[in-house]
Amino acid sequence: MLRLSRQRSTEAALQPGELRPQLAYLLNWLSEPAPSELCLDPFCGYGALAISRTTLTSNGLIMASDSDADKVERLKARVKQLGLKKRIVVRAGDATNLQRYNDNSIDRIVTDPPWGMFDSIDDLAGLYDRFLDEFYRVVKPGGIIVLLTARADLLQASHAKLAQKAELANSYHILVSGKKATVFKIVVR
Repeated sequence: MLRLSRQRSTEAALQPGELRPQLAYLLNWLSEPAPSELCLDPFCGYGALAISRTTLTSNGLIMASDSDADKVERLKARVKQLGLKKRIVVRAGDATNLQRYNDNSIDRIVTDPPWGMFDSIDDLAGLYDRFLDEFYRVVKPGGIIVLLTARADLLQASHAKLAQKAELANSYHILVSGKKATVFKIVVR
């Protein structure tokens, strides 16, 4: 019997916490990609979401950022190696302070914020409050945010404080490497 959902060759190549290509593709697909869009992954990590997105849009631009300088440099090298420098812009950045982006300037955000499993974060609830407020500011009305998290409770609590700005359109409960997680699809008002 062949099991397509778990391929050893893929898993061996992944970094700790890096999304499998199949899951990255699914998250991007849920965001309803459009031609010539501007998409942001402000928690890009190793770049699985940004790289996957290039297969779904013909000429959209993907902005990928992370606060971990080592991951940013690794992703820059990977993007160059894959010949994707014209499609993916990689920068160091803080997802809770997206000042380089104007209000209502981003079409889509697809991201996998920290779960608190691989990185030690003192105030995870505060982090979720701050980044969600910034996401709702920079995404255009009608724009879509897709987030993957094991902390659905934190995401829902943060959204409740800002519910007038966006609608939780759908949620999907899944397993990621054996851990319960939720994918949220949010439409900005």
